[in-house]
Amino acid sequence: MGQPARRLATFEDLLDLPETVGGEVIDGQVITSPRPRSRHSRTSGTLSWGLGGQFDFGDGPGGWWFAVEPLVELGPHQLLSPDLAAWRREQMPVFPDEVPLRRVPDWVCEILSPTTARLDRTRKADLYVAGGVGWMWLVDLDARTIEVWEAREGSWVRRGAFGPGDPVRIPPFDAIEVSVDRLLG
Repeated sequence: MGQPARRLATFEDLLDLPETVGGEVIDGQVITSPRPRSRHSRTSGTLSWGLGGQFDFGDGPGGWWFAVEPLVELGPHQLLSPDLAAWRREQMPVFPDEVPLRRVPDWVCEILSPTTARLDRTRKADLYVAGGVGWMWLVDLDARTIEVWEAREGSWVRRGAFGPGDPVRIPPFDAIEVSVDRLLG
């Protein structure tokens, strides 16, 4: 006798998680992680404010929608929650009021932590590029760096790493100069 077929997790399985636990569905399995530490949350806020203030709220070049920890459906049994995500308004004129979001982000940002860094750099990065995400930032709070990856022909190509110091232009938000120190809080 064979093993019974494993039931693949869905969005409904995430609804059963306690509020103190974050969850995603990766390859049909619920993956949980503790809520982010305060430094992680603060960085998420400063990135959202620093970029969203310029590109979402109209104080700068505009043209983007930003969301903090959205749940994004990237395919059957793939529900990911990047720390930050953004969509170009020209591709999505109205921000949908749905969970999960079924529109693939143009940009995602993962703030690396000891409990999630390996998953963020491996399986989630693979799912993002396979799902059609165009840009990915990996933020390392200990090293105080932002690694920038661009999707090209189904693979990630590293476009650079940026650290503290002088203002820089970081793709895909290179229409303005930003301070890494300020973005990372």
